[in-house]
Amino acid sequence: MEECIATFANRWGGDATNIYRQQALECTTPQGRVMWAKLQRAQGDGSIGIAVSPQEADDLARRGWLPETVAVMHAYGASANQRPLDDAALAGVTQLERNRTEQMVTANPQLMHALRVGGWSRQAVLQGSPAQLRGFLSHAEHSTAAGRYVELAEMVGPKQGARAREAIELGCEEIRFIEGSDLPLTDLVSVQRSNPSASVDDVLSAVGNGHTRDTVQRFGIHVAARMKLALLG
Repeated sequence: MEECIATFANRWGGDATNIYRQQALECTTPQGRVMWAKLQRAQGDGSIGIAVSPQEADDLARRGWLPETVAVMHAYGASANQRPLDDAALAGVTQLERNRTEQMVTANPQLMHALRVGGWSRQAVLQGSPAQLRGFLSHAEHSTAAGRYVELAEMVGPKQGARAREAIELGCEEIRFIEGSDLPLTDLVSVQRSNPSASVDDVLSAVGNGHTRDTVQRFGIHVAARMKLALLG
Protein backbone atom coordinates (compact mmCIF):
# COMPACT_ATOMS: atom_id res chain seq x y z
CA MET A 1 0.00 0.00 0.00
CA GLU A 2 2.85 2.40 0.77
CA GLU A 3 4.10 2.07 -2.80
CA CYS A 4 0.68 3.07 -4.08
CA ILE A 5 0.58 6.02 -1.68
CA ALA A 6 4.01 7.16 -2.88
CA THR A 7 2.80 7.01 -6.49
CA PHE A 8 -0.28 8.99 -5.54
CA ALA A 9 1.82 11.56 -3.66
CA ASN A 10 4.08 12.17 -6.63
CA ARG A 11 1.07 12.86 -8.79
CA TRP A 12 -1.24 14.80 -6.46
CA GLY A 13 0.81 16.23 -3.62
CA GLY A 14 0.77 15.97 0.16
CA ASP A 15 -2.73 17.25 0.95
CA ALA A 16 -4.41 14.86 -1.45
CA THR A 17 -2.21 12.04 -0.19
CA ASN A 18 -3.34 12.61 3.41
CA ILE A 19 -6.96 12.25 2.30
CA TYR A 20 -6.01 9.14 0.34
CA ARG A 21 -4.31 7.58 3.38
CA GLN A 22 -7.24 8.42 5.65
CA GLN A 23 -9.73 6.79 3.29
CA ALA A 24 -7.54 3.72 2.95
CA LEU A 25 -7.61 3.30 6.72
CA GLU A 26 -11.41 3.20 6.60
CA CYS A 27 -11.09 -0.30 5.13
CA THR A 28 -11.66 -2.81 7.88
CA THR A 29 -9.23 -5.48 6.63
CA PRO A 30 -5.63 -5.45 5.43
CA GLN A 31 -6.78 -7.16 2.21
CA GLY A 32 -9.36 -4.42 1.68
CA ARG A 33 -6.72 -1.71 2.15
CA VAL A 34 -4.47 -3.34 -0.42
CA MET A 35 -7.41 -3.68 -2.80
CA TRP A 36 -8.42 -0.04 -2.33
CA ALA A 37 -4.87 1.27 -2.66
CA LYS A 38 -4.09 -0.64 -5.84
CA LEU A 39 -7.34 0.37 -7.50
CA GLN A 40 -6.82 4.03 -6.59
CA ARG A 41 -3.29 4.17 -7.97
CA ALA A 42 -2.74 7.32 -10.04
CA GLN A 43 -2.72 6.60 -13.77
CA GLY A 44 -0.05 7.68 -16.19
CA ASP A 45 -2.31 10.33 -17.72
CA GLY A 46 -2.77 12.01 -14.36
CA SER A 47 -6.20 10.59 -13.63
CA ILE A 48 -7.10 8.66 -10.52
CA GLY A 49 -7.59 4.94 -10.93
CA ILE A 50 -10.84 3.09 -10.23
CA ALA A 51 -13.19 4.90 -7.87
CA VAL A 52 -14.29 2.45 -5.19
CA SER A 53 -15.31 3.12 -1.63
CA PRO A 54 -13.46 1.49 1.28
CA GLN A 55 -16.58 -0.62 1.86
CA GLU A 56 -16.57 -1.86 -1.73
CA ALA A 57 -12.87 -2.69 -1.47
CA ASP A 58 -13.48 -4.70 1.70
CA ASP A 59 -16.35 -6.58 0.08
CA LEU A 60 -14.45 -7.37 -3.09
CA ALA A 61 -11.43 -8.60 -1.14
CA ARG A 62 -13.62 -10.69 1.16
CA ARG A 63 -15.17 -12.43 -1.85
CA GLY A 64 -11.75 -13.46 -3.13
CA TRP A 65 -11.31 -10.94 -5.93
CA LEU A 66 -7.82 -9.92 -6.98
CA PRO A 67 -7.12 -6.21 -7.62
CA GLU A 68 -5.85 -7.08 -11.08
CA THR A 69 -9.07 -8.95 -11.89
CA VAL A 70 -11.24 -6.08 -10.68
CA ALA A 71 -9.23 -3.69 -12.81
CA VAL A 72 -9.80 -5.83 -15.89
CA MET A 73 -13.54 -6.12 -15.19
CA HIS A 74 -13.74 -2.37 -14.68
CA ALA A 75 -12.09 -1.85 -18.04
CA TYR A 76 -14.84 -3.93 -19.66
CA GLY A 77 -17.53 -1.86 -17.95
CA ALA A 78 -15.85 1.47 -18.58
CA SER A 79 -15.98 0.82 -22.30
CA ALA A 80 -19.77 0.59 -22.02
CA ASN A 81 -20.16 3.36 -19.44
CA GLN A 82 -21.07 0.83 -16.76
CA ARG A 83 -19.83 0.06 -13.26
CA PRO A 84 -19.23 -3.67 -12.88
CA LEU A 85 -17.88 -3.39 -9.35
CA ASP A 86 -21.27 -2.96 -7.71
CA ASP A 87 -23.07 -5.86 -9.36
CA ALA A 88 -19.95 -8.03 -9.31
CA ALA A 89 -19.75 -7.68 -5.55
CA LEU A 90 -23.45 -8.39 -5.16
CA ALA A 91 -23.49 -11.34 -7.53
CA GLY A 92 -22.16 -13.71 -4.87
CA VAL A 93 -19.03 -14.58 -6.85
CA THR A 94 -16.50 -16.19 -4.55
CA GLN A 95 -13.54 -16.20 -6.95
CA LEU A 96 -12.82 -15.04 -10.47
CA GLU A 97 -9.28 -16.01 -11.28
CA ARG A 98 -7.17 -13.58 -13.24
CA ASN A 99 -6.29 -16.38 -15.64
CA ARG A 100 -9.94 -17.01 -16.46
CA THR A 101 -10.79 -13.34 -16.77
CA GLU A 102 -7.87 -12.27 -18.91
CA GLN A 103 -7.39 -15.34 -21.07
CA MET A 104 -10.92 -16.67 -21.47
CA VAL A 105 -13.07 -13.54 -21.41
CA THR A 106 -10.87 -11.06 -23.24
CA ALA A 107 -10.06 -13.58 -25.94
CA ASN A 108 -13.69 -14.20 -26.86
CA PRO A 109 -15.92 -11.59 -28.50
CA GLN A 110 -19.06 -13.42 -27.36
CA LEU A 111 -18.20 -13.04 -23.67
CA MET A 112 -17.04 -9.46 -24.10
CA HIS A 113 -20.31 -8.68 -25.86
CA ALA A 114 -22.33 -10.36 -23.10
CA LEU A 115 -20.62 -8.22 -20.48
CA ARG A 116 -21.43 -5.05 -22.37
CA VAL A 117 -25.04 -6.06 -23.05
CA GLY A 118 -25.73 -6.32 -19.34
CA GLY A 119 -28.64 -8.01 -17.61
CA TRP A 120 -28.71 -11.78 -17.50
CA SER A 121 -26.00 -12.05 -20.17
CA ARG A 122 -23.61 -10.06 -18.05
CA GLN A 123 -24.61 -11.93 -14.89
CA ALA A 124 -23.90 -15.25 -16.57
CA VAL A 125 -20.34 -14.22 -17.39
CA LEU A 126 -19.75 -12.83 -13.92
CA GLN A 127 -21.20 -15.85 -12.12
CA GLY A 128 -20.55 -18.69 -14.52
CA SER A 129 -17.91 -21.24 -13.71
CA PRO A 130 -14.97 -21.69 -16.08
CA ALA A 131 -16.48 -25.04 -17.13
CA GLN A 132 -19.82 -23.40 -17.97
CA LEU A 133 -18.16 -20.66 -19.98
CA ARG A 134 -16.00 -23.14 -21.86
CA GLY A 135 -19.12 -25.14 -22.69
CA PHE A 136 -20.82 -21.99 -23.94
CA LEU A 137 -17.83 -21.01 -26.07
CA SER A 138 -17.47 -24.49 -27.57
CA HIS A 139 -20.40 -23.82 -29.89
CA ALA A 140 -21.12 -20.08 -29.49
CA GLU A 141 -19.72 -19.19 -32.91
CA HIS A 142 -22.16 -21.56 -34.57
CA SER A 143 -25.22 -20.48 -32.53
CA THR A 144 -27.67 -17.72 -33.32
CA ALA A 145 -27.78 -14.60 -31.17
CA ALA A 146 -31.08 -15.85 -29.75
CA GLY A 147 -29.56 -19.22 -28.94
CA ARG A 148 -26.61 -17.62 -27.17
CA TYR A 149 -28.95 -15.43 -25.15
CA VAL A 150 -31.03 -18.41 -24.00
CA GLU A 151 -27.94 -20.37 -23.00
CA LEU A 152 -26.56 -17.46 -20.99
CA ALA A 153 -29.93 -17.01 -19.28
CA GLU A 154 -29.95 -20.71 -18.37
CA MET A 155 -26.54 -20.25 -16.75
CA VAL A 156 -28.11 -17.68 -14.43
CA GLY A 157 -30.92 -20.02 -13.42
CA PRO A 158 -33.69 -22.34 -14.70
CA LYS A 159 -36.37 -19.66 -14.26
CA GLN A 160 -34.41 -17.16 -16.32
CA GLY A 161 -33.63 -19.77 -18.96
CA ALA A 162 -37.27 -20.79 -19.32
CA ARG A 163 -38.41 -17.19 -19.66
CA ALA A 164 -35.74 -16.39 -22.22
CA ARG A 165 -36.68 -19.46 -24.24
CA GLU A 166 -40.38 -18.56 -24.12
CA ALA A 167 -39.57 -15.01 -25.25
CA ILE A 168 -37.58 -16.25 -28.23
CA GLU A 169 -40.38 -18.62 -29.22
CA LEU A 170 -42.84 -15.71 -29.09
CA GLY A 171 -40.52 -13.49 -31.09
CA CYS A 172 -40.18 -11.07 -28.17
CA GLU A 173 -37.06 -8.90 -28.27
CA GLU A 174 -37.99 -6.33 -25.63
CA ILE A 175 -35.52 -6.92 -22.81
CA ARG A 176 -37.70 -5.11 -20.26
CA PHE A 177 -40.49 -7.59 -20.93
CA ILE A 178 -38.14 -10.53 -20.53
CA GLU A 179 -35.81 -9.57 -17.69
CA GLY A 180 -37.52 -6.62 -16.06
CA SER A 181 -40.91 -8.19 -15.43
CA ASP A 182 -42.59 -11.39 -14.23
CA LEU A 183 -45.80 -10.59 -16.15
CA PRO A 184 -47.05 -13.16 -18.69
CA LEU A 185 -45.04 -12.77 -21.86
CA THR A 186 -47.98 -13.84 -24.02
CA ASP A 187 -50.03 -10.89 -22.74
CA LEU A 188 -47.16 -8.43 -23.04
CA VAL A 189 -46.41 -9.47 -26.61
CA SER A 190 -50.06 -9.53 -27.74
CA VAL A 191 -50.81 -6.11 -26.20
CA GLN A 192 -47.68 -4.63 -27.76
CA ARG A 193 -48.44 -6.05 -31.20
CA SER A 194 -52.02 -4.81 -31.12
CA ASN A 195 -50.79 -1.36 -30.06
CA PRO A 196 -47.52 -0.88 -31.95
CA SER A 197 -47.28 2.81 -31.07
CA ALA A 198 -47.69 2.18 -27.34
CA SER A 199 -44.70 2.75 -25.09
CA VAL A 200 -43.08 -0.11 -23.23
CA ASP A 201 -44.12 1.54 -19.96
CA ASP A 202 -47.78 1.66 -21.02
CA VAL A 203 -47.75 -2.00 -22.08
CA LEU A 204 -46.16 -3.07 -18.79
CA SER A 205 -48.62 -0.97 -16.81
CA ALA A 206 -51.66 -2.20 -18.74
CA VAL A 207 -50.79 -5.87 -18.33
CA GLY A 208 -49.82 -5.24 -14.71
CA ASN A 209 -53.33 -3.84 -14.21
CA GLY A 210 -54.81 -7.13 -15.38
CA HIS A 211 -55.52 -6.23 -18.99
CA THR A 212 -55.12 -8.41 -22.06
CA ARG A 213 -55.19 -7.57 -25.74
CA ASP A 214 -59.01 -7.77 -25.79
CA THR A 215 -59.56 -5.39 -22.87
CA VAL A 216 -56.91 -3.00 -24.12
CA GLN A 217 -58.68 -2.87 -27.47
CA ARG A 218 -61.94 -2.21 -25.66
CA PHE A 219 -60.76 0.52 -23.29
CA GLY A 220 -57.64 1.82 -25.01
CA ILE A 221 -54.01 1.48 -23.99
CA HIS A 222 -53.85 4.73 -22.03
CA VAL A 223 -56.91 3.91 -19.93
CA ALA A 224 -55.66 0.37 -19.37
CA ALA A 225 -52.27 1.69 -18.31
CA ARG A 226 -53.87 3.93 -15.69
CA MET A 227 -56.69 1.81 -14.33
CA LYS A 228 -57.00 -1.75 -13.09
CA LEU A 229 -59.38 -4.02 -15.00
CA ALA A 230 -61.45 -4.64 -11.86
CA LEU A 231 -62.26 -0.92 -11.62
CA LEU A 232 -63.45 -0.77 -15.20
CA GLY A 233 -65.76 -3.73 -14.85
